[in-house]
Formats: sequence, C-alpha cells, structure tokens
Amino acid sequence: MTDANLSGVDLSQANLTGTKWTEGLDISPTFLAELRDDPSIDFWNTSFSELAKAGVPLTVEGIRRWGGGLSSIDITAAIDLGLPDAAAALPYRSVLLGGWIEAGFTLEEALEWQEHILTPERAADWRDCGLTPQEADDWQSHRIYMPNDAKPWIDVGLGAFDAAQWRASGVDPATAARRIAAGLAPPPPSDD
Repeated sequence: MTDANLSGVDLSQANLTGTKWTEGLDISPTFLAELRDDPSIDFWNTSFSELAKAGVPLTVEGIRRWGGGLSSIDITAAIDLGLPDAAAALPYRSVLLGGWIEAGFTLEEALEWQEHILTPERAADWRDCGLTPQEADDWQSHRIYMPNDAKPWIDVGLGAFDAAQWRASGVDPATAARRIAAGLAPPPPSDD
C-alpha cells in the first residue's frame, strides 16, 4: 500500500496492529493518524517495529529523526558512526550493511571504493597494496584482477600497463625487474 492508496482512510478506525508498520507494538490508532498527517514524517516508509528494535523512542521526535525506511541494524550502525538521523544515514545505507566499516573504511572511503570494487574484502586487499580505487581499476583493466597477482609487480615498481606487457611475454616480476634494469623492454606479443 502506498500513501496514495490510503489517503482518506480514517486511521483512527483502521487497525494497523500486526502490519509491517507496527508489528508487535501497541500504538494508538490516534497517534498513528497524527503521524500520518505530519508532513515531516515519511510515515509509509517507516517501520515502527524496526525503530523500537533499535531503541528509538516511539515519539514524534524519535520517529521524525529515524523514520523513513531504515532497519534497526541500519539505525544502530548509523548512530555508532555518529550520523545524526535517517536523512544523513540513507546515502550510506549500502556502506552500513555491506561490511565496509568492519573492513576498516571510513564512510567516504567506502563510497569511493564501492564505485570501483564491489566487495569490502577485495577493496581492502587492493588498498593494502597501496593503491587507490582508480589504480585498482587500472590493474583490472589490464587483466590483472586479483590484488595478490598485482602485488609482486607493484613490489618491483611496475604499474599495471608495464606489468601486463611483461606478464603477457611470460616473464615473472623479478625477471622483468632485472631485464628493465639492464635496459630491456618487454618483447612484443607473439601471434601464436
């Protein structure tokens, strides 16, 4: 149901107990009607049972602050990170639930890495190689998809492009470094 479907419904007579909004709670239908008519509350996207699970007081102020579609886990994670309310937390929802914070990323870092690397574990591995999200993308665009495959090349001072050329010629990172030190370039790719 959406607000459009229920506009005009007299919530003081409607029984919302046991619905997704009020499951397991004893909330006055009159109070629900007041909340529904308050334009500052995203009533139809608020689960009062999730608010209660998070410990949010079921007051107008508590509902204004944390209502709007967050789960109890989202709310507590947002509070733990110092976010002031649901409006501030919603842009970070995928970060809050995706394990990014647990992997040691700040909110801003997680958002940046998410644009390039899908999992926090893989992003942490690329970050541990000393790379930025854009540099990790560069390695992957050169068909070196795993951080542990890139690390030996990084350790000998090669970037993604050069590493890919040497790798395509069948040379390992240590051999490539010796050949570069001797002034050699990678051989051209063979047509076999």
